Amino acid sequence: FISAPTSHFYKLKDEALKQPTGETPCGICDGAGYMYDCLMCDNNDGRCTTCEGTGRIHGGLDLCPSCIGRGHCYLCSGFGKMLCPFCNDGMIDVNWPMPTETPPFH
Repeated sequence: FISAPTSHFYKLKDEALKQPTGETPCGICDGAGYMYDCLMCDNNDGRCTTCEGTGRIHGGLDLCPSCIGRGHCYLCSGFGKMLCPFCNDGMIDVNWPMPTETPPFH
């Protein structure tokens, strides 16, 4: 899920350890805490991949369980960009935990 930037994260975390504040700017995201793309939705369009943005499944009879009828990607909330799992608002912090390797399902 997020294995590609892991080595970069460890380098940034080592850099943060050298800083008096224990922080260094994140170079994985846009610097404001958002990834450039969403890893879940197709084409970063913000639409739910389960219902393709309709909010309904089974021929429109049921609400989509992934987006609860909203039609938005559950990971990026329809913005096409997801929060950076590596930093806290654009800063790598020595106390920030390593993100999991699987998408959040809760």
